[in-house]
Amino acid sequence: MQSSREDLAWLEVHAEVGDLTLAILPPGDIDVSMCTDMTLLDFNLAPTLAKVAMASDKQTDLFFPEESMAIYYSDVEFSVRAKNEMPGLLVGVGDDTLNNWLAHMEIDALPEQFAYKADPVGSKIAQAAIAELFQTGPDLFGSSLLTIEAIILALSTRFVERVQADSCGTNTPAAAESSREILTDMQIRRAQDYIMDNLSDPKLSITNVAREAGLSSSYFGQYFKNKIGITPYNYILRARLKRAKQLVSGSNLTLAEVAFRCGFSDQAHMTSTFSRRLGATPGQLRKSAGAPTPAIHLP
Repeated sequence: MQSSREDLAWLEVHAEVGDLTLAILPPGDIDVSMCTDMTLLDFNLAPTLAKVAMASDKQTDLFFPEESMAIYYSDVEFSVRAKNEMPGLLVGVGDDTLNNWLAHMEIDALPEQFAYKADPVGSKIAQAAIAELFQTGPDLFGSSLLTIEAIILALSTRFVERVQADSCGTNTPAAAESSREILTDMQIRRAQDYIMDNLSDPKLSITNVAREAGLSSSYFGQYFKNKIGITPYNYILRARLKRAKQLVSGSNLTLAEVAFRCGFSDQAHMTSTFSRRLGATPGQLRKSAGAPTPAIHLP
């Protein structure tokens, strides 16, 4: 029996941000038994027939509907045998973070049963996340922890909405029920100042920005978007691209130095972001701008 988050290593592609974990479930056969110290949120895209055991050695047949989500609770032994027709996503949430979310929702505990429930909204988020991750190439999680965190928070927020809606016996999203929490202009300024002061840090996180604004990470993104018009992830990315464009066009810094000063994990990450967001590489931009040639320092 596997145990703890380290045993998610059986998944070929996984990454951690604090006590949150994101993993891609690859297509093909899955046969795993584990007992994790996290609650796992499973976003399933294709209809799947599986054999599942929860806190038992006896597996029973369970049908996973198309575009559905489920919870595997922490510290509960479970096993799954299935054949995935499409990739899926797993989000692992540490107990402290989960308890904070539940307290925010004024919910004492998760429901005892949360089997695979149809959730087209969550599935669309998962599909978009998988597409975004696969654009980065073979090393899916090698480019940006910010991207990973944004995906985790988007999927987790959807989970929060479903739990709160189910607890209220309504389909009303959690956001509507939580309108009492408003992001003030002062909080927005604090968040923006924190982003700009830490833009060069590749470990700049949405969670820390939310903390600076005094909000929980599960709701901060939505309130920020309502105020600014874009998500915190896109706000940070645009700010990095703007600063990088200025340095690429108006300085003789090497592209690697520009990437470092703008918070990209490396030059390759900056180049791929430029290509996808701006339609041109930094080198092409520098050439078209007639920027000075970077100095070459010989040993």
